[in-house]
Amino acid sequence: MKHLRNYWLALSLLALSPGFASATPPSCATVEPERSYELGLGLQSLLPNDLPGLSNSLLMYGPSFAVPFLGQQAVLRASYGSIDALSGYLIELSYRAFLPLPFFQLFGVIGGQVLRYTNAGSADGTQGGHAGFGLSFPMGTSNHWTLGTKLLVMRKSLMSFDLLFSFVL
Repeated sequence: MKHLRNYWLALSLLALSPGFASATPPSCATVEPERSYELGLGLQSLLPNDLPGLSNSLLMYGPSFAVPFLGQQAVLRASYGSIDALSGYLIELSYRAFLPLPFFQLFGVIGGQVLRYTNAGSADGTQGGHAGFGLSFPMGTSNHWTLGTKLLVMRKSLMSFDLLFSFVL
């Protein structure tokens, strides 16, 4: 019984000490990253919406290059994909604005694109604008993963889901 009383006494002394009593850790500060040049490799899936000649989803991949612009980033991206008799390429120019949070960054993107595709020998193409949003996860100081989605507005609207891995230059 005496050992139990000593245990409770020691525990209450620890709980009353100022260093032990602060149960909440200091909050993480939101750090505004400096925008810099980035080079990346992306993967995106285009989901068609009855666009003539584009009846299947098309998985595309290609490089991405981002430069600082007006405190945020301007992004140039080129993608190519091919499945069965369907192939296509997409060139995008976007403005990406970030909202920094403690563990990741939320971003919005707006821009324009040119899509050219071929299905069973018949070629077609279209251009238009796009808007979207996503999350950017830093993986150290020199690279990060980006997940996003966009609505591409052309003759018919398309959805795009993106995954991008970038190196900071």
